Amino acid sequence: MTRVPRLFVATFMAMLVTMTGCGGGADTPKLGTVHGMVTMDGQPVSGVLVFFQPDGGGPQSIAKVNDDGSYTAIYYPVAEGAAEGVEGVSVGPCTVKVNHMLGYATRGKIPEKYGAQSELKLEVLPGDNPFDIAMESR
Repeated sequence: MTRVPRLFVATFMAMLVTMTGCGGGADTPKLGTVHGMVTMDGQPVSGVLVFFQPDGGGPQSIAKVNDDGSYTAIYYPVAEGAAEGVEGVSVGPCTVKVNHMLGYATRGKIPEKYGAQSELKLEVLPGDNPFDIAMESR
């Protein structure tokens, strides 16, 4: 029976940890945590998704808004087979869009300036980025 040297095992484990990283690997950009509340005319909004599209291109982050209006954005890598995301949004400027989830469109119209023609901008910094979205129906 052949014994594997401990140095080889330690080196292999270090390489494995380096390659897998913490939730993203080498292709994951620098991320900042983005969270907040979504309201319409001062009332919490639910049944919507918030999209964070980096202005320089690249994968967007998405947040499902909870029943109380709160959200935390999740970055979904585009690597083949990447099914799980990690909290965060790519560092840098991004456009923020709010859209209804399927089946929730009857809860009120989202004005275009927050949706398809969004005027919402966010400069994501490393670390914590609170970002409340206070929409007005008029």
